[in-house]
Amino acid sequence: MLATKVQSNGLSFQADWPFRGLVVKTVVMTLAIIALVTANVEAQEKYYPEHPEVQALADRAVKKLKGGPVGDSTIAALALVEHSKRYKQQVPRNHQLVKSTVERIRKMCAEDTIVNEVETYFPALALILLAEVDAERNHKQILHILGALKKRQQQTGAFTYKAQDGTGDCSQTQFAALAMWVAKSHNFNVDLEMAEKTLNWFCKVARQGKWAYMYNSQGRPTAGPTRSMNAAGLSSVYLMADMLQLNRRKKNMQSGGRQAEGLGLPETVSIYVKPVAGKVKRNDGGPLVSFDRGLLGSTINAGNNSFSSDFSYEYKAWNYYYVYAIERYAYFREQAEGSIGGRFENWYDEGVEFLKAKELKGGGYPGAHPKMSTSSASAFAILFLVRSSEIINLPPAESRSLGSKGFQDGTLKSEGGRIRSNSAAQNLSDMMGMLEEGESLSTAQLQAINASLKKQIVEFRNQDDKSRAEIKGFLRSMIGAKNYYRRLIAVRFLAGEQDMDNVPGLIYAVSDPDLKIALEAHQGLRLISRKIDSMKLSDETVENARRDIDVLKKEPELEARMRSEFRVMERKWSEWFLRIRPDAELFGQRDEPGS
Repeated sequence: MLATKVQSNGLSFQADWPFRGLVVKTVVMTLAIIALVTANVEAQEKYYPEHPEVQALADRAVKKLKGGPVGDSTIAALALVEHSKRYKQQVPRNHQLVKSTVERIRKMCAEDTIVNEVETYFPALALILLAEVDAERNHKQILHILGALKKRQQQTGAFTYKAQDGTGDCSQTQFAALAMWVAKSHNFNVDLEMAEKTLNWFCKVARQGKWAYMYNSQGRPTAGPTRSMNAAGLSSVYLMADMLQLNRRKKNMQSGGRQAEGLGLPETVSIYVKPVAGKVKRNDGGPLVSFDRGLLGSTINAGNNSFSSDFSYEYKAWNYYYVYAIERYAYFREQAEGSIGGRFENWYDEGVEFLKAKELKGGGYPGAHPKMSTSSASAFAILFLVRSSEIINLPPAESRSLGSKGFQDGTLKSEGGRIRSNSAAQNLSDMMGMLEEGESLSTAQLQAINASLKKQIVEFRNQDDKSRAEIKGFLRSMIGAKNYYRRLIAVRFLAGEQDMDNVPGLIYAVSDPDLKIALEAHQGLRLISRKIDSMKLSDETVENARRDIDVLKKEPELEARMRSEFRVMERKWSEWFLRIRPDAELFGQRDEPGS
């Protein structure tokens, strides 16, 4: 065990680092896990995805999923994947429906026919399914679909039917937006202009915070607003702002640009301000595009007000499609604002009760429309019940664990092996103590702890600097953890905070044995440093770093080139950081992979 002392800008801590198979002796696994994006505690006074009644609803609905036209098969397969990730911590790649649907999509990409689909729903959902099943294996197909979406986008920024150029379809555009967000979350290079145009369209077509189904080329609605389109439009504004880093997922963020006071924006919305007289001034929050802050703020504010005043789960023929839009809205709004509250305080509980009342005999949900089958309706309901937005980009427990078997089944020292979100009375320190033997916890149990500790984390972030620095120091030690899953979560959290004090840990992670983590750390450093253009890896390395390490080892020359490039980049990042912080101490070098 090698002890390394790190000091940066007044922050000093001692951490034990594992080398050559030694195990980290800390309880900081908890901190890495609780840094995950988690459910709104207030939304789950009674229910949560692992609640026996909720899981039973989802299990029965899964039995109604079946193949058919490729669009129906795709949404059914996606629901199967998210259900399995939530309850089995694995991706069901060999399930017949999932496997056959993925192969159909891959064939359509090879034949270049996917761009000609009548509706945009299918290519968007196809991209999401490919990314969730195996982003590495399907990376060429995902890039192909991103290109197809670019070709299908209207000049206005919207998406629509193939034969209706000039119009804008709010329903289809929401899924194109979600596909972009998923691709970006999987580290694909998404065309920022395409994303910005989509967000701009959603903001400009809104009327008093409401959205309609179809719009003409001038942006005027062809019919009145509806509840489902309000959820679609508002959730899309939040998720696109998140993707473009206009929402930083963090309260009280320090911004290098002007703040958004008086505009009705959430505290976490960080706005890029157009430079004056050629002087470039970026926010520390790192917006990826320039965007009209007044337009974004007024859209969010009006949308929340109108949706809150008319919120109900009852909705004619498209109920389950609408329920899924509510789940995305709640998730992305909470990430932007820290909580959702108000009329939506118990949105998940209300949704579960609604789905319990509507369930068909034997399970599943009625299509209630000629274009909505029981399979598709059940798929949308499952995506709500499992809270798919929480897990749609998280690696399942089956992900690689270098030198470790990962999380195993076990029990918690609490009520019946489960932590209830509304009954967690312990403070953060108590919870950490309870989890000292966290090696035995399952992924599902860790996810339950996430929800339980949400309030404690909020309180922790408001503590004095010494306490915050101490726990952040513990979290940094996670980047040297033996388990792949923990290292990945820690690096994503440190990169997402965009704090200069996290730089030494991220530089260390650039040398991670798994190149996916090394790439995450490098991209995080680019955002923190604002060196988006000057600190670049080669296209070959970026494209191949996402591949499974065992597959990559079968191409030793390629792996050697990539590792050499990451070593060069680690040196460059170290030189850059020591120039701006000469007194900083960097972590000791990592052992060579496999040594």
